[in-house]
Amino acid sequence: MDGFGTIHSPAGGHDAGFNFAVRHFNNGSITSGSFSYNDSSSGVSFSGQRISGLTFIGFNHARFTGIAKLGKKAYSFTVDAFDIGPNGAGDQFSITISNGYSASGALTSGDIDIGSCTE
Repeated sequence: MDGFGTIHSPAGGHDAGFNFAVRHFNNGSITSGSFSYNDSSSGVSFSGQRISGLTFIGFNHARFTGIAKLGKKAYSFTVDAFDIGPNGAGDQFSITISNGYSASGALTSGDIDIGSCTE
């Protein structure tokens, strides 16, 4: 699955941006990908160090998990992505990090495509 875009930051100010590409390989036995997230209003910015899981919850909802480094500490994160309509119409993004940070909402720009999950 692929996605990029912005949602409103929970701190207000600038929107929070994300970009991801997550795939199942080897008939679903291996999950790999990349993920970056930046919420400058909240001081949270990282690129995923490791994508550890990808789960499909219905036809338009997917969840991936991983580990990211914030400063010198590693934290786990969970992302829920909803592919609601074409060209990002109604798409939603949610992130929760084990340091207590969370943000979610409808995309203010961008697109999520859950149909691109296997290779």
